[in-house]
Formats: sequence, structure tokens, C-alpha cells
Amino acid sequence: GIVLYPEGVLPFRPVSTAALGIRVSGGDLVELHGIDPATIPDMDNRPQQLIYGLIRMVIKVPQPGDAVFAEIFLPEPASPASSWFKYLESEGWFNYENNAAFSQNRTVVTITLADGGVGDDDNDANGFIVDPSGLGLPPDGNGGGGGGDDDEDGGCFIRTASVHGTALR
Repeated sequence: GIVLYPEGVLPFRPVSTAALGIRVSGGDLVELHGIDPATIPDMDNRPQQLIYGLIRMVIKVPQPGDAVFAEIFLPEPASPASSWFKYLESEGWFNYENNAAFSQNRTVVTITLADGGVGDDDNDANGFIVDPSGLGLPPDGNGGGGGGDDDEDGGCFIRTASVHGTALR
């Protein structure tokens, strides 16, 4: 079927077959393409699955150092276990959950990016934000922060159940 997005939303088909929508507030989207995660050899803290691959956006901001909001409209609600992940050449894979807000029905993710700051791959307040990121399931095992209240999500429950299941007898 045809997806009808709100005004100003750009339909986009990354490396997967599903169509997404993208709307940027506070800057201009000047480049957009999908990256197949299989082309990134770095496996440390890599999400188990990147549902729609990575979305690489380049956003031009009015003034160097400005922040923007990018809304990603998903074709179906994101699983409660999923989160928003980034890959930066300088830092590798990491969970971007502190700067990514899901709508109540989990069909829109709003990510915050700042030129030369949070989420900017080139780490330079040069008027352009470079953001490769995407929806994924957290890496298996205990790799990488979070902890605390996040232990109640679906992924952890399944892992815990399988560990206990083998130890029951």
C-alpha cells in the first residue's frame, strides 16, 4: 500500500525493502543514503540486527554549532526491545537512546543532533552534521552501558530465560 506521510516528510528507501520517511527541523537535508551494515567490518558493540540498515544523513545548519531534530517515520512500530544506534568512525557502534525519542506508538523516532557535538560524525562545528544511524536490537551479551532499568526489556528476558533454562536440571 501507499504510505501517506505528514507534510514535509521525505519518503526514503534505505538498503532494506521497507520505505521510511524523514523530516528534519532546524536544518536542510543535503544528502541521504542507506548503508548496508555488512560493509562495516567493526563488530564491537554492533547491534544484533539493524532492521532498516544504517541511514546516513548530511544536514546543513544555518549557523555552525546549531542543533537539529530529525524525525524518522517507520513503516511499522519498533519492537520494545529495539533502540536507535549510531556508527561513528571515531567511536564505533553505540546506543544513541539518550538522544532518540520514540513516539508513544513507536512509529516515529526523533533524534537530536548538534553540529560539532552530539551525533555529528565529523566532530567539527562546520555547518554540516554527518549522521549514520539506524534502528537496531541491542548487541547480545553484556557489552556496552545501559544496565539499570533497561534489564526489563524483551531481549534481556529471553536471554535470562535461556540461561536459567539450561541450569534448571
